[in-house]
Amino acid sequence: MRLPPLGAGQVAGLLLAVSLALAGLQAWTLAQCLRLEQAARNTQAAQSLAATLWQPGSDARTLLQRADAHFAQGQDLRVTVGTADGRVLVRLQRQPAIAGVPDWWTQAWPLSAPPGRITQAAYRDLPAVLEVEANPVWAQQLLWQTLSRSAMLLAWVVAAGLLAAAAWRSGLLPGRRQPAGLAALDAQGLPALRSLAHQLEATVRGLRRDLALQAQQVLRLQRQARTDTLTGVSLRHHFLGRLQGRLSALPAGRTALLIVRLCDLEAVNQRAGHAATDGLLRAVGQVLLTYVDRVAGAAAGRLNGSDFALCLPVGGVALETALSLHEALSALPALRSAGALALVGGVDELPAITCSAALAEADAALARAEAGSDLEGPGVAVDRHGALVADAAGASAWREQIALALSQGRASLAEVPVRSREGELLRLRCTLHLQLTPAAAHQPPRSWLALARRARLLPHVDLLSLQLALQAIAADGLPRSVQVGVAAWTAPGFVAAVKALLQARPAQARALSIELAAAEQRGEHEALAAAVACWLPLGASLGVAHGVILPAELTGLQAAGMSFVTLSGEQLRGVAGDAALQAYAQGLIRWSRDLGLSVRVDRVADPADLDTLWPLGLDGASAASLARP
Repeated sequence: MRLPPLGAGQVAGLLLAVSLALAGLQAWTLAQCLRLEQAARNTQAAQSLAATLWQPGSDARTLLQRADAHFAQGQDLRVTVGTADGRVLVRLQRQPAIAGVPDWWTQAWPLSAPPGRITQAAYRDLPAVLEVEANPVWAQQLLWQTLSRSAMLLAWVVAAGLLAAAAWRSGLLPGRRQPAGLAALDAQGLPALRSLAHQLEATVRGLRRDLALQAQQVLRLQRQARTDTLTGVSLRHHFLGRLQGRLSALPAGRTALLIVRLCDLEAVNQRAGHAATDGLLRAVGQVLLTYVDRVAGAAAGRLNGSDFALCLPVGGVALETALSLHEALSALPALRSAGALALVGGVDELPAITCSAALAEADAALARAEAGSDLEGPGVAVDRHGALVADAAGASAWREQIALALSQGRASLAEVPVRSREGELLRLRCTLHLQLTPAAAHQPPRSWLALARRARLLPHVDLLSLQLALQAIAADGLPRSVQVGVAAWTAPGFVAAVKALLQARPAQARALSIELAAAEQRGEHEALAAAVACWLPLGASLGVAHGVILPAELTGLQAAGMSFVTLSGEQLRGVAGDAALQAYAQGLIRWSRDLGLSVRVDRVADPADLDTLWPLGLDGASAASLARP
């Protein structure tokens, strides 16, 4: 059966119909992709906002204040919080203002997607329902720009087809004898028909290519919205959304959270340079991503400039993971070359709580790792859920207990011997333990130091430590050392208070060593010099403790009156098997001794490391292997 012949006008019409069909298919496909992405963004926005709204002790007024503050940022189109019985607690809504897109277009293509919905018992024991619609401005702009370009291409194709048809009908094309009918086209007009077919094929390829490029652009925008470009891990809001989803979806006890902190990152940036700091951050991100690749359901994110987080969808392995993670981070060449220190804190077996509460518990464990006493491993601290107070009301009560214990002097000193290579006792290094409630046992710093730091009570802690150390020296005559942090010797009135203590006990002051935490900022250096000038004439021995100390800085420390340097055993961990670390330690110790400074190292965990450090010129050390009755 032979098909009836098609005229040139019919061919042009067919071309127009096919082009319109392809353009419509592209518009529909792209709109569906954007709706799916918008629905995902709605869910993420709801999970992120839920972590902010649902905190212990929240009432309707608090919810409204927090929702208003979040809504003012302009990221969401609608936020509604209600209860299961239908009452609305919060309802906030705005009209989208989309630059460069006509109003009729947004009405024709609303790109409506299901709102993100979170349900949790959070208001007077009633299930609170949160619904969030993220602002679809990005999707509307993307759809308008893409289809505008496609419409221009379609118009060009149709115009070319109509011009070709007009030329055929007027006989301008060569060899035309029968303008209508396929027979004439087969005989003389075949080149023109082939030209139209090629144009149609090119149009189809162009539309397909444009659609593929558009899909890639959507994926790229998705990655930009979710991923930290420097480290490759998730941004804070996306990570918190995933964490909240894990806490809500997994059974109780099946979620663990770890936080990695790079200590004094700003000082590392000033010392090592911006490029080295970026390289360090990228290396930390790669280590975390290896856990994400190996453990199905794990997630890694960057919380701020120096803090990273790792969510594990399984309970009972947080401590093991934290130790291996800390070991992997400590072995990074970028970490050691930048002179940085990494700490890992975490919480295991989390129930279905808000991610803000989970972060508070993990942060409390991280503060315990930073305190550096009674740890599960060097620079590592992991607690089970509920081991530390994380809610606001409980934290406030603990702060009051800490302040009252300090003011009433309910404290004692835990003492670790610092010995020479021959085993001679050089001094006792003191750490304050507090009796938080009368008649209770004294608690080590890991139980209360994090809250004391947040409550700005560290100057009171260090002052009480110095007072008890002077009393202990008066009782037995043994020399002692106390570490004083930056928060203390930069606090108003602290230097004068210590001066009064030393003046009251001049004999005991000569047996006291004060280890000052290394200063980093210019203002801290000035405060440190003022403290040294005030205390040094009173007989106390002054030195700098911990931190990454560069040889160039030792000259200034010696000139200020410092007499010793206390290095961190954590920063020298693994020196027995690391030639580069041995060279650094040897150069630092030799430089210090040439300046007349004695060198001590604190909390050496591995006896092999201590055996390596003694021949390098070390004067004293505190380690478990040196402890004697």
